[in-house]
Amino acid sequence: MLIIITVVILKVSDSFIIHDELLHYNIEKLYKEKDSCDFVYLGNSLTRRSYNAPYIDSTLNTKSICLASEAQHFYLTNSIFEDFIENKNLYPNKALIITLSPWQFKVLNEQKWWHFLQMSALDELSISKNYFSNIKEFYSYKDLPKIFSTTIRFHSEIPSQIVQTSNKMKVFNNIDPNGFVLGINSKLNKSQREEKKGISSYIDSYTKSIAETEQKELSDKSVEVLLNVIEKCKSKGIKLIFITPPSIDALYYSGEFGQRKFIKELLKSNSVSYIDFNEKFKEIGLTFDDFNDFAHLNKEGNRKLAPFMVDFLAETLDIEIKKNIEPKSEVIDEGVLDTTIINTNNLAKHVLEFNKWGKVGIVSKWLNNQEVQIKRDAKVKSSFVHTGDILVEEGEIYEASIKAKLSSKDAYIGLRILGKYPDRVDAVFDIKNQKVLGVNTYGNFTSGEANIELSKKNIIVCKVKSRVKGEKLKVLLGPTSILNKLPSWEAQTDIKNAVTILPLSLVFKKVND
Repeated sequence: MLIIITVVILKVSDSFIIHDELLHYNIEKLYKEKDSCDFVYLGNSLTRRSYNAPYIDSTLNTKSICLASEAQHFYLTNSIFEDFIENKNLYPNKALIITLSPWQFKVLNEQKWWHFLQMSALDELSISKNYFSNIKEFYSYKDLPKIFSTTIRFHSEIPSQIVQTSNKMKVFNNIDPNGFVLGINSKLNKSQREEKKGISSYIDSYTKSIAETEQKELSDKSVEVLLNVIEKCKSKGIKLIFITPPSIDALYYSGEFGQRKFIKELLKSNSVSYIDFNEKFKEIGLTFDDFNDFAHLNKEGNRKLAPFMVDFLAETLDIEIKKNIEPKSEVIDEGVLDTTIINTNNLAKHVLEFNKWGKVGIVSKWLNNQEVQIKRDAKVKSSFVHTGDILVEEGEIYEASIKAKLSSKDAYIGLRILGKYPDRVDAVFDIKNQKVLGVNTYGNFTSGEANIELSKKNIIVCKVKSRVKGEKLKVLLGPTSILNKLPSWEAQTDIKNAVTILPLSLVFKKVND
């Protein structure tokens, strides 16, 4: 009788003591909601901290949910997958996205915190063969009381003192309720930066080092579990994508390079989509300011990664990136404009007409028959305007230029010539001080240059050029912030900048070497 009473009391109190409220909340949400999500994310803290789901979803017109927990071992990721994959109504409409790194398969060391963190995922699993297999894998019989009861697990702490359960509403107000933690503002301190001060050489050599490293196989069980996810997704018609988010640790841990190569080849041989964003560390423009420790991106870091995620998902899944086309406002009499600045041989009519440009996160306003003010619309979106496709000659050097009005206040504009991802050249200009703040090429574009010059009183010309790759290009431009670095000048910023441009001054032309 005493045992029965004790069990009942424990079960009642367990319902109030949730180890990981964020995971618990989102698993319940997934099961309760009638409409399935477009993307379901599985994994660990890298999953929570790297993927800017609000940005991705607003740009791709999708809906995401994250079922990740801190330091989650892949065996437990597999078990969460096994649980929800049995219900067809829960299948993601577009893709299952799983964060993948070699450390997720390692044998847990003796440090108690590793084992403690796995319990948060165990709490959310149904009682099954997988459940008990994980217990056997990670724990001894002495751990069973803590595994089965959160009350016993936290016996020395009242619920308000448990980090994961205290101030729940405050927690959910500071993070996104779909399971992603994107509000981390802290950056690496001085000693951490000194410790990794030679990072540039590791960034440059990362891809080559892995290619030249001998493959190191995962354990038989790890391969079995990984293949289980792959095969079941294929059999059920679920698109599966594996992603390795960028981290400083990954660049330095050469001991994992062999396993990274093995994982990459295993996924390739099974025709599974995969991207390692550490290979694009430099392209993304990541610096020490974008991390709050050696493993996790902070708020600025996941903002920078977001456009690359959008491009990758859009291309992999053939999803159209959401574009808001500006409604036609008024007929502009081109005869009153300075037509000498228009290169009609290089620009198609639809490129010249500003009212037919694409608009993302931008509010525009005609100030007169030549000038348009463009400013940022929303914090969670990237912000830019863009032309339609422009036909070009492969391998030639092309230049884009646009006139803008000088500003007495701080004002910055980004300008991009864009080919097929990731081919492009970017430049950022300080309009007030008439300076080029930076220029860089990415992908197969080379020889990037930029300059800014005074055209006439209160009007400047911003120019960027590069040797291009591809047959079709676009020109993108928009207001940016001094805080936004290349190549993500168009990314989210808390500052709602505005600049005034002369859209019909846009020139795009082939130039000599």
